[in-house]
Amino acid sequence: WTDYRIWQIINRNIWMIQLPCRMRLKISKLQGVPPYVVFSDNTLKDICAKKPKTKRELLMVSGIGQMKADKYGNAVIKEIKEYISAGGSLSDLSKKDMVIKEYTGGMRSAQIAKKHGLSVGTVEYIIKHNNR
Repeated sequence: WTDYRIWQIINRNIWMIQLPCRMRLKISKLQGVPPYVVFSDNTLKDICAKKPKTKRELLMVSGIGQMKADKYGNAVIKEIKEYISAGGSLSDLSKKDMVIKEYTGGMRSAQIAKKHGLSVGTVEYIIKHNNR
């Protein structure tokens, strides 16, 4: 594995990974439990990979049984559908390019992060690894 190959994999998945992480955090705060109690990191990765759009598909995700599907399923499916309807079907490369274009156009990392719902660290990572 080269750094470039790792970057491609991260870049391809980073946008979708942030979605369930934010959702998991919201749920955990509402329930007063640590985020890993809601879903493990491996479950989040599988949600990202499978992008379930129904409860039946959600049950195919590692770490989600009937209880979690019943408890969190509607929230997960809603978030994924909103992600897709808000442009989540755009290629990750075009999103990366938007971040870089805005940065080279004079926007600060914090402004870009806020605009796209990213962390400043993610924006800076994209900018730093732009030439690889």
